[in-house]
Amino acid sequence: MARDLSRDFYHGSATSPFNAMRVAIEKCRKLYKGYYKGGIFSYDEINSYLGFFDDLGFFNEKGALDLETIKQLFGASVIEAYEYNELRRYVNELQKNAKQPSAFRNFQILAKKLEEIPEYKELVEDSRRGCDKS
Repeated sequence: MARDLSRDFYHGSATSPFNAMRVAIEKCRKLYKGYYKGGIFSYDEINSYLGFFDDLGFFNEKGALDLETIKQLFGASVIEAYEYNELRRYVNELQKNAKQPSAFRNFQILAKKLEEIPEYKELVEDSRRGCDKS
């Protein structure tokens, strides 16, 4: 299962937004077309990206994927997405304004678990600083 998830995430179909979204986050680009003129991704594409991480959190909670496997394959991407201000705003608005309090909850729980891993301390700090790397 882990190998299939990794292949889907890193080498998905040509229409998969995963690689493009990872790169956009790393380059501090505006993501959501609904927030910004020049945003790159639609509602469905952002939901798909965050939904992938939410599924990982669900699999972890149910014991189908251990945290070490998730860390090895997706850890940095999960943390970077969790700490990206625009995605944090997106999730918050879904949970509060759209009255979907459980939206992406497994993603949030998983990210918090990963952030507790000592070797991710610097990544977490860098990600929290966001796109202002000064």
